[in-house]
Amino acid sequence: MKRSSEVSKIAGGMAQILGAILKLVFVTCALKDVGQNIGFISGRTLRMIAKFGLFIQDGGAHKVTWHCKGDSGTSFCMLCKNIVTMKSNLADGEGAFRCTACKHSDLDLASNTFVKESVKKLHRKKHTDAPK
Repeated sequence: MKRSSEVSKIAGGMAQILGAILKLVFVTCALKDVGQNIGFISGRTLRMIAKFGLFIQDGGAHKVTWHCKGDSGTSFCMLCKNIVTMKSNLADGEGAFRCTACKHSDLDLASNTFVKESVKKLHRKKHTDAPK
């Protein structure tokens, strides 16, 4: 456990810590493919296999761990390219942007390449654009 004052000194902050933990659990320990044996006092052993599915977070935690805009953002999910908040007034009748998606099929999901390119674009703009 790290204090938030220490985490803020790390480049990338909590996102880097979370990334390291996820890599440790799912890559180094291969929890998804190989699993982990858990021994009990009775002598019985079980193998735990886990697959990363989702995080449930509030806007503040989402912002800190994924470096996405929190509750006040227009786009509240970095993977959903076509979903915006109701208050943004960006939703249109054509379906390019939506506020009321209820099914997975309603989403225009971002690929790994799209997310990586977005991060690169933001990184480039960091050196030329003011924070506002």
